[in-house]
Amino acid sequence: TAAPAAMRDLHQRMPVHLHPAGICHWLAPNTPQTDLAALLAPAVLVPLTIMPVSRLVNNARNKSADCAVATGPEWTVAAV
Repeated sequence: TAAPAAMRDLHQRMPVHLHPAGICHWLAPNTPQTDLAALLAPAVLVPLTIMPVSRLVNNARNKSADCAVATGPEWTVAAV
């Protein structure tokens, strides 16, 4: 889905974060498509801490802990 405004500086897309109350609706086979579409609205439901990491993460063969080492300052995107 498209990223909410608070995330667009990082990336134009964002995975869907379902609110716990929406998970049952998402998994229920009889939920109307219009209700499912509403769950896909771009939103940051919990504060997200973001940190830049090495380009090592771009290759799935790299399993080193170095993939998770911050290469710059962390910042938090507030829930909206």
